[in-house]
Amino acid sequence: MTNTVNELPASPEPEKLGIKELLIQLQTAIEAEENLTPKNKEKVLKQVKALAEASQNPNDEEKQDLADTAITTSELASHT
Repeated sequence: MTNTVNELPASPEPEKLGIKELLIQLQTAIEAEENLTPKNKEKVLKQVKALAEASQNPNDEEKQDLADTAITTSELASHT
């Protein structure tokens, strides 16, 4: 997972966070979250990886579908 995120390019504007920086922050927050079980952390980190892969391959329809699923899953989880 970390390798996938680290392969992303850094933000072209140092004063603004890009996708790489945001995903690193998200990964760190997930790993530090005490209310998530290790199994749930693994599931959520797979979703973060899907987002990273989709951003690396914007024309890959399969990767984009995985990213859409990750976003939908996170939206549903935030409403429960």
